[in-house]
Amino acid sequence: MVAVNQTGKAYYGFRPALDLSASILDPQALFAAYKARVVADGGTIPDEAGCLARFTFLLNNGMYEKTTFCAAPAFGLKADGAGNVQTVYNLLGAAGDLIAGSQGTPPLPMTYDATARAVIIQITSSGGWYLKSRTNLVIHKGSTYLIAGRMSDLNRADNNGITAGYNLTGLPMAYIRTMITNNSAVTEAWRYGSRDSAWPAGTGGALNAATNIYADYVPSAGLFKVDQGVIEGYEKGKLLATSAPAATGKLADLSSYTTPMLIGGTQLANNIVSACYGAFMDMLCLHTADESDAILASRLGM
Repeated sequence: MVAVNQTGKAYYGFRPALDLSASILDPQALFAAYKARVVADGGTIPDEAGCLARFTFLLNNGMYEKTTFCAAPAFGLKADGAGNVQTVYNLLGAAGDLIAGSQGTPPLPMTYDATARAVIIQITSSGGWYLKSRTNLVIHKGSTYLIAGRMSDLNRADNNGITAGYNLTGLPMAYIRTMITNNSAVTEAWRYGSRDSAWPAGTGGALNAATNIYADYVPSAGLFKVDQGVIEGYEKGKLLATSAPAATGKLADLSSYTTPMLIGGTQLANNIVSACYGAFMDMLCLHTADESDAILASRLGM
């Protein structure tokens, strides 16, 4: 009421209503603007209905203005004439677009599997492809933030998997990993991890919340509670795993840092991306979140 009445003009009850239409976010308008950007760049949207539904989901659940990154190959990608993926588009703007990067001699091209609706990523000791955001991104603003995703490990006989997240000082600082290893020593459809607040003075202690059952493309979300020093893992709308409490009482505070989103392996201190072999389907990052966001985000894809 204060903002409305501070106009400097007397009000007699018949002033025209304020036009707030330009301030109201509309999913159809956001989708149209996004599609225009993708098409202008030479990209396509394999699942337009699903892409529009994601904009609607973010807006209807109060997540849109808390989202730093949201991308799925089915919601926008660009490939060259041979099918090599060059870009996976970020629904929240070009700064977060995932751009193809490589090192060494890749063992196979990075392509889009239309059936799985995912991009296949492999890195070996000889080299490989990965996806990395165009610019540095904000990791979190609030004391609790969220990462949600769906991925698949494409070789159950090796000791690799696939990781997506933010790396700092050669360490995975906020990530999701999907992995099943040879002889099933590790069977994790999802693992959400970070480090405690002993970082950055030191390496900090590693913390994670993970399932112990493997399946491909399982809907999940990780809620990183910085001040409480724990990570909570949600699957299909339910809290399924909680990390051990941080020895320091808090998770590493990343609010003053920005870094690229990387999908593939972990970027080490020498800037080499570690080995991986998996498929990336979907990812969402909120710089501020709570339990209700985690419940909803962990149901995406159900």
